[in-house]
Amino acid sequence: MNRQIGALIAGLMAAGLVLLAPAGARAASFAMGPASLEIADAVRGGEYQKTIFVKYVNGSSTVVQFSTRGDISGWVSFYAASDPTAPTNSASALGGEWTYITAKFKIPDDAPIGKVTGTIYGQTVPSEAAQGGVSAALSGQVQVAINVAGPGGATGPAGATAPGRPSSQWAIAGGALGALVIIGVAYVVLRRRGRPA
Repeated sequence: MNRQIGALIAGLMAAGLVLLAPAGARAASFAMGPASLEIADAVRGGEYQKTIFVKYVNGSSTVVQFSTRGDISGWVSFYAASDPTAPTNSASALGGEWTYITAKFKIPDDAPIGKVTGTIYGQTVPSEAAQGGVSAALSGQVQVAINVAGPGGATGPAGATAPGRPSSQWAIAGGALGALVIIGVAYVVLRRRGRPA
C-alpha cells in the first residue's frame, strides 16, 4: 500500500514539473487534417480543390513543407489562403493557430479509370536556432482517394455504364423498350379474345 502511495506521489511530482517547465522547453506538437479527402466522380482533365489545415503548438511559428506520394503524386499543387494564385510547397504556421492551405487537384487526361489513392504529407522545418538542443521535424498526413470516371460516367468494370452513353439515356431506352413489350403483349391478348385491336 505504501509503495502505491509513493508511486502516486512521484507521478504527481513529475506531472507538476512538466506543467511548471518554461514554454520553450515543452515538446512541440503538430496536427494536420482532415484525416482523409475524397473526390467522387472526377473526370479526366478536370480540376478540383480541397482545403487542408495544420496547427503548430509551440508558442512560436514554423514553416511547413508539403509533398505528395502515391498515385496522385504530380496531380496536386498547394496554395496559401492569402495568395490563391501562386503555387507553393510550404507555408508559415503561427504557433497555436490553424493555418489553411488549398490543395488543387488536376486530373491528367490519361488518368486511370477507377479509384486512385495517395497521401499528402506536411512536415515542419526544424529551426536552426532551437532552444535547448536540436529541434526535430514533426509531420502529419492526409489520405486522398479520387474516383476517376470514364466516358459517360463509367468508373471501371464493377458497375460501369457503357462508354459514351450516360446511364440516364440507358434508363430512358430501357423504359421505352419495356413499354413496347407491354403494348405487344396487350395486342396478342386482345387478338386471342377476338376483339379488334
